[in-house]
Formats: sequence, C-alpha cells, structure tokens
Amino acid sequence: NEDKDLVKYFKKLNTDVKFELHLMVSNPSTDIQKWKGVENVFRVIFHIESHDDPKKIISLIKDNGWKIGIAINPETEIDKIMPFINDIDVLQFMTVVPGKQGNPFVENVGKKIQKIGKLDNKPLLAVDGGINEDNIVLIKNWGTDIFNVGSALMNHNDMKEVHDKLCNLIK
Repeated sequence: NEDKDLVKYFKKLNTDVKFELHLMVSNPSTDIQKWKGVENVFRVIFHIESHDDPKKIISLIKDNGWKIGIAINPETEIDKIMPFINDIDVLQFMTVVPGKQGNPFVENVGKKIQKIGKLDNKPLLAVDGGINEDNIVLIKNWGTDIFNVGSALMNHNDMKEVHDKLCNLIK
C-alpha cells in the first residue's frame, strides 16, 4: 500500500522536476510496472544483484522511454555488468554496503571505477554512498560524472551551504 500511495503522489505532482528511480529491490521488474505513467521519471537504476534477469529489466525500462542505469554493490565484481555495458546510460557504483544511510565508505571501489573509465564506450559513472567534503575530490579524480550525496546534506542544518561547498570542491 505504501508503494501505491507513493506512486500516486508522484503521478499527481505538477512539477517540471525530473526524477531518477534507484530501485534497491530484489525484483525491480515489479516496481518498474508500478511507475509506468509517472511522467517526470527520466532514468531508472536497478541493482545487478537483483533476482530479475537484467536483459528483461533493461527491456522494461527502455519500453517506458526511460534512460537505463545499473547499480553495483561494493563487493560485486565488474565482470557481472560487462555484458550490459553497451545497453546502459549510467553505471552507479555503491561506495557503501547498501542497507542504511551512514554506512562506512568503501574506498577500494575507486579501482573499479577507474577500470571502467578507460573503456571507449563507457556510460556515465555515478557514485552513491558516503560522499562528503573529505572524499569528494578523490571520487572526482576516479573519473566520476555523477555524485549522489545523501548523509552529508541530510545531517547538516544548512543543506545549501554543504551543497555549495561540495560543488566548489569539484569545480
């Protein structure tokens, strides 16, 4: 019921803001069907570790006209996403073990990002998890294109101040 209410909420929104869905679920194909018809969704990211067939998920996302992203957990080898690298727009590296906000940053993910960054046909490279002012320059130097910041913003009284500081660090 909560999922249905959330989807209804987004369907009724009257905004130009675009939304990216990061589906951290076992069966993303089910969730993709729920979000069909939400106009402001522009990209859907699913985890390669999910139980659904990645080809099926990619096809469902494509059928909805959305951009395609795959997320990969810190412990997962990049060989698992290589068969799909030409089918996606974004490869999102989790730099924390998913589960709850505030999990420790896993720095050795940077080696995987740099390896993918050497490909001629690389998708956009995103990082999600543990990004803050102490590591954002390092993350940029790995070749990251997109920075998904959560805790650093949410745990501060002045989100704009933190946002501006982080942006200035990676200019």
